[in-house]
Amino acid sequence: MLNLTGFQICDVSRGRKPLTLVLCPLLALWCSLYFLSLTATIERDEVTAKEMKVLSDESEYFDYHNTLLDLIARYPWLWRRRYVPNSLAKHVKQERPRSYGANATMVFVHNQKAGGTSVKTCLKLLERESNMRRCYGIFDGNGPVHIMEAVRAKSTSRRCYVGESSFGICDDLDDGDCAYFTMLRDPYERVISSHEYCKTADDPLCRAGNATELSLEEWALQQGSYFFRQLLLRPTEICVEAELFNNLLTQYLNKTDQSDEIVADLKSFPCWYRHKLLLEGVLSDSDKNALLRYVLENLDNWFSVIGMTDEFDTSLELFQFAFGLPFHDLCSAVFARETTYTEQSAGAEGGKAEVVRKLKSRLASNDHVRRALLYDIKIFERAKEIFEMQKTSYRHFAVRS
Repeated sequence: MLNLTGFQICDVSRGRKPLTLVLCPLLALWCSLYFLSLTATIERDEVTAKEMKVLSDESEYFDYHNTLLDLIARYPWLWRRRYVPNSLAKHVKQERPRSYGANATMVFVHNQKAGGTSVKTCLKLLERESNMRRCYGIFDGNGPVHIMEAVRAKSTSRRCYVGESSFGICDDLDDGDCAYFTMLRDPYERVISSHEYCKTADDPLCRAGNATELSLEEWALQQGSYFFRQLLLRPTEICVEAELFNNLLTQYLNKTDQSDEIVADLKSFPCWYRHKLLLEGVLSDSDKNALLRYVLENLDNWFSVIGMTDEFDTSLELFQFAFGLPFHDLCSAVFARETTYTEQSAGAEGGKAEVVRKLKSRLASNDHVRRALLYDIKIFERAKEIFEMQKTSYRHFAVRS
């Protein structure tokens, strides 16, 4: 535009003065050079901005990496080594994902109030009807004892474990890899369900507070990001008075300025709640954010297959495809009512569904609750992405079979 304008001036002035014949081309040349210089400056600024973003990203990554290495140096079990990656989510298009079958230790990580009890019932049916290996429980109360028994036994027959404290057991056993699988549910819905459940149940999940006395918001704050902590737990250290537990307890007392009187109360709490308090007492926000990123980056490595509560029947199909065991064939009819688990639990008439919707909205609008559940919310969002990839892969190969 500037170059054109310069030549237009020359055209208008042509023939009037000799000096103009010299100045007009110079003016046009100056306009062209100015335009090129301006363009180069803009491009250089854009490149500089991109370089700065790259440097910022690299710096942020190194900060994350260093924080994670420091955490693993302090708590070595966080470095998960023995697992079978999710071949449904990671498959090469031309290759059928392999069944985990009898080659790996099968471990169901029970995220309570997410349909896991139904999966455990299905596993018992599989034991009885299809000669599947027996599954051993790694629960909140007996986790450390059963893990140590398994370590001592080194029994090849113990190739299936279930329970809320089961994640990471193959790192304890150090004998083969684990094909972990789980069922996940919207964190707000899970909290609502656990609050209602614990008003009448006698369960370690319910023993850190009285659900009949705590409001839904107070209950959500107490439960926090339950599944996130399940992935960081080591029962043989946290659930007994081992060296690590005592070290964490000392750090917790120093950081929170609590008196020794709380020690007796802390030791009386269920394992999951002790773990929660200790983590809150010793980990900074940057520590927890680094661990969250670590979990999100490895979710499809650690879990061989992930199910979703609100797609229960499809989850059984995925379990069957992944393990080569008749999860769906044997259990689908039994749990047909749970195919749309959330709707079923909310009531057929929709009245309770509306109540649940309003309760979810209430929790989501509370800043404190949202922060408390943030880690589980992020994990759930990533798990939904993985679930969709699993379904796409499964349908692709199911059609070709």
